[in-house]
Amino acid sequence: RQLQIPDSSVSFLQAGIMGATFFMTSFFSLILAQRAVAAEAKALERSQALEHLRKMNEKVIQHMKTGVLVVNHLQKIELFNQAAWKLLGMPENLQQAFLPQINTQLARELKQWLKHKNYRPTIIQSKSEALDLNVSFQFFSTDATIKDQVLIFLEDLSTLTQTAQHLKLSSLGRLTGSIAHEIRNPLGALSHAAQLLEESDSLCPEDKSLLKIILNHTERMNLMIENIMNLSQRKQAKTQSIQLDLLLLHFKNDFVLSRTPKPEIEVLINPPRISIQFDLTQFIQVVTNLCENAARFSYEKTQVPLVKMQAGIRYGSKQPFLDIIDQGQGVAVQDVEHIFEPFFTTSPKGSGLGLYLARELCEANGARLEYIPIPSGGACFRINFTENTEST
Repeated sequence: RQLQIPDSSVSFLQAGIMGATFFMTSFFSLILAQRAVAAEAKALERSQALEHLRKMNEKVIQHMKTGVLVVNHLQKIELFNQAAWKLLGMPENLQQAFLPQINTQLARELKQWLKHKNYRPTIIQSKSEALDLNVSFQFFSTDATIKDQVLIFLEDLSTLTQTAQHLKLSSLGRLTGSIAHEIRNPLGALSHAAQLLEESDSLCPEDKSLLKIILNHTERMNLMIENIMNLSQRKQAKTQSIQLDLLLLHFKNDFVLSRTPKPEIEVLINPPRISIQFDLTQFIQVVTNLCENAARFSYEKTQVPLVKMQAGIRYGSKQPFLDIIDQGQGVAVQDVEHIFEPFFTTSPKGSGLGLYLARELCEANGARLEYIPIPSGGACFRINFTENTEST
């Protein structure tokens, strides 16, 4: 005998199963929806964190003192930071420019590095900024097989040079100071004896001529020893903000009054207000040395000790500079690379330490002293100072 279920009961059973199915589907849909919302919120949070990290990295890179460039296999610049733009002289349209258009020396170094695995790049110079730059290269991708993009790092050597100068002056000073002190005592006795002998009435003209040679050379040696003593006693530069226009006017008055024949000094400052960062005592010593050279060489050629001092700010870089110009013969081409070497001189009365000491002091203050030839005649020595935001 078969058990038969009424049609109404079947309908209720089917409806119950279907309701349960819908309920379970809704329940699981709710769970999946909640998980989807949670995953979306987590993804959004992670995306925001990554975006924040990206902005932080970008801000850090932009404020780094090390210049960073990204170039592709065609040497086309794809990315760069603010430091790289400044170190390369703030060229226009750096984005998407080709590296050889910006700095040919840097492009050559990159080409050599790509050819030779162990190649060590040489120091390059930023033409418009007169800066020595240390260069290093690295492939952008960590995968050695992908060499489409290269990272270029540029580092200004002036800070390292300044630190090295302090160490060098300190060690060199202790040695040269003791040597100069030991030489100065017998030299002073020799000079004093020669001066007493000069007062004698029994000297013949030949002896007086020889005595004059002795006095001239003892004076020259004494000047050299004084320069060495100054170098040995050099303390670490204490840079401060200096109003260049005001200082040059005071310096001009003091310099003219203390020398015979009186030099003629022209001071041109544009813009009118320029501030620099330098140790005041060391700055006066550098400018005094350069102006004395300029006055002497101008006088030797024109019989007028004329000195021109021109101060300004380099276009675009906001880098102050000071030019000291004479009307002399200029520096011979074969001597240009030697003029900043110690004890090199073209004058029989010079010690060969003036320009060397001036350059050392400039580098100790983060500045750079360079020689600029003048085609029309004369010489120009330029001091490139560090950028000062107070200059207007």
